[in-house]
Amino acid sequence: MYQGAHYKQKIENMKNDIAVMILAAGKSTRMKSDSPKVLQKICGRPMLGYVLDLVASLKPRQVVAVLGFKQELVRKIIPKGVKIALQKKLIGTADAVKAGLSALKGFKGTVLVLYGDSPLLKKDTLKKLLDYHIK
Repeated sequence: MYQGAHYKQKIENMKNDIAVMILAAGKSTRMKSDSPKVLQKICGRPMLGYVLDLVASLKPRQVVAVLGFKQELVRKIIPKGVKIALQKKLIGTADAVKAGLSALKGFKGTVLVLYGDSPLLKKDTLKKLLDYHIK
C-alpha cells in the first residue's frame, strides 16, 4: 500500500472528520431505579458525565446525544454545542442510532457510537479504535 505524503494527509483529514453519537435514552430497569440509567452515579458523578468529558477530549466535529426516558433530566447535564436527538419509542439500540443519524444529516465522516453508561472508557482506547478504522 502506498504510504506517501498524500496518503498521510488524507488519513489526518479523516481523523478530523469525526462525529460522536452518545446513546443516552434508556431506562434503568435492572438497576431498579426511576432515574435514567445514564444519571446513575459512579464516585459521585453521573455515568454520562464521564462519557461527555471523554468525548470532549476527542474534539469531534459534531456530537449528538440521543435522549429518551426522562429526557428533561438528562438534558440538564448536556453541554452547549451538543445536538439533541429524541428516541420517541424506546424500542432498542438500532432505533436510537437511527434517531441520532437524523441529527447528523449531511455529515459524511466517521460516526463513533458510544453508550452513555460507559464511564470506564479511556481516550487511548477510542483513539486506537478510530486509528484502526481510518487505516
